[in-house]
Amino acid sequence: MLNLLNKTNKELLNKKILGVFAALSSFILALALSSCGQGDADKNAAPDAPKFWPLTHILATDVADRPAVSVKIENDPDARPQTGLQDADIVWETMIEGGVTRFIAVFNSKMPKTVGPVRSLRIADGPIVSPMNGLIVFSGSNGQRFQQVARDAGTQTIEEDAGAKGFFREGLNAPHNDYYTLQDALDQADNEHKKAPNSQFLYTQTDQPSTAELVGVSATKMTDVMSGMFTTKWEYDAKDKTYKRFQDDSPFIDKLTNKQITAKNVIALEMGTKGTPEIDPAGHPEMEMEAVGKGDGKIMVGGKILDIKWEKKDAKTLLSFTTLDGKEVLLSPGNTWIVLVPKNDGGSISYK
Repeated sequence: MLNLLNKTNKELLNKKILGVFAALSSFILALALSSCGQGDADKNAAPDAPKFWPLTHILATDVADRPAVSVKIENDPDARPQTGLQDADIVWETMIEGGVTRFIAVFNSKMPKTVGPVRSLRIADGPIVSPMNGLIVFSGSNGQRFQQVARDAGTQTIEEDAGAKGFFREGLNAPHNDYYTLQDALDQADNEHKKAPNSQFLYTQTDQPSTAELVGVSATKMTDVMSGMFTTKWEYDAKDKTYKRFQDDSPFIDKLTNKQITAKNVIALEMGTKGTPEIDPAGHPEMEMEAVGKGDGKIMVGGKILDIKWEKKDAKTLLSFTTLDGKEVLLSPGNTWIVLVPKNDGGSISYK
């Protein structure tokens, strides 16, 4: 009898062990199948869309959601070397009265601590920066009309004379010593001007040739005569695939880097000018560049130059570029300089 009980207990124990083993095997199998399924799901999942800085189309691991900050920077010989121009995504060179040029430097992907020297607003500045729906920093303007034009175009104005924060004086002699701290502009952005800008131009994909490189002609130098006093020159650096900027025949230096300023894309646009009712301190009518309209121009990218047509239908519309046969123009990812050449006031564009 005792032997029979021991046999029965052993059989029950064996059944329990087999049951536990079977359950454990089922769990391991289910876990393995689940892991395989998850692996397949991960393999089939769509990759994250690449991120690009909106004003350069340069690939980025992360893109800050911040507005474009445009700063009026002077180009008087006493103001050189300027601070921060190399870090701008886009720089516009415009004419003012007296045969002098100034810059609108647009910052978004990079935010240097200090930029300058800062100078006054002009009436064309509003329409130029309007499509970015950002901020424009300046020190004064001749009356309130220029500022109102900028505001009507959808841009927030950051003006020293109105008590905006961020301006300070440093070195040099006034008025060439007015600088600005960019973080203060971001801190003062109102709710309508906090968002990142839309792309302003069309770009090719990374490592793909631009329109100029595909259908343009070879050219390594461009000269833009702005006036009898100011000439902008660009020379191609084949090693870096960028253009080096010269003021007349002198290398144009950024004070932050102590290096010559370069650009990936260089655009020269023929643009009309006219006087305004506002009078400058020397008694001359202040100049307005006709930034709304259409005209001819040239684009240099990658050692090639391309004849183009430009058009801007109104203050808030994007500036567009097309080839002479009407096709859209694609730039290369990188920073862009746009020189507005006064076609009816002695300006000219040449290359070789």
